[in-house]
Amino acid sequence: AAIDKAAADKAASDKAAAQAAADKAAADKAASDKAAADQAAADKAAADKAAADKAVADKAAAARAAAGVYDATYGTFTTIMKSGRGDTVIALPKGVKAGIVTATHNGSSNFQISGMDKGNQSTIDGLVNEIGNYSGTTAYGLTDMGNSPVKLQITADGSWTIKIAPISSARVLPASISGKGDAVFKFEGDAADFAITHNGSSNFMVQQYGGDMSMGVNEIGKYSGTVPFVAGPTVLVIEADGVWTFKKQG
Repeated sequence: AAIDKAAADKAASDKAAAQAAADKAAADKAASDKAAADQAAADKAAADKAAADKAVADKAAAARAAAGVYDATYGTFTTIMKSGRGDTVIALPKGVKAGIVTATHNGSSNFQISGMDKGNQSTIDGLVNEIGNYSGTTAYGLTDMGNSPVKLQITADGSWTIKIAPISSARVLPASISGKGDAVFKFEGDAADFAITHNGSSNFMVQQYGGDMSMGVNEIGKYSGTVPFVAGPTVLVIEADGVWTFKKQG
């Protein structure tokens, strides 16, 4: 009986040892699986971060390359800031083909910004012609028609601000955007169609410059339609008195 009990005790001990070994093996496997999963997650996170960093770097490189194209085409210069009241003349940067002009006016009568050539004759660049207050962005020098402007003539009854900057400093037109009033964008990428709306009462014009000049829209008042744009890099100029929207199709 004592022998049988000893044998039974040994069998129970062996079974317990085997169970402990199995439990340890399972725990070791779970720990190994968790370590492998954690490593895989870490590797994926690192790969995702590397891909995101590369995308950011590629976008920045593309933006620099695109800016180089605009600077080579239209010229570059240090941004000019001016402010004043009433009529004046502002010299444009020398050796530059084109630029963007962001202006404000706080007055009640005619506010006009026009390009003038070296002979003080008006050029084709009629940037702004509004009554009263104004806030918007326009551009000069984008066409090869007529003489090039060397100065801007400001006609105003109130206080104004003028910012003259390189074309390359304009925002890139996104796939969807809304705004109000005059604006200038860089258009990049492939040719695309955009659904455009305007809710205003005066002239609404959308014109694409670069390569073949394209008149996208030229209407009075409200507008709704789809307009094709050629591939960039080009410059998109919006003239509007109301709220507008652009949405890429397809």
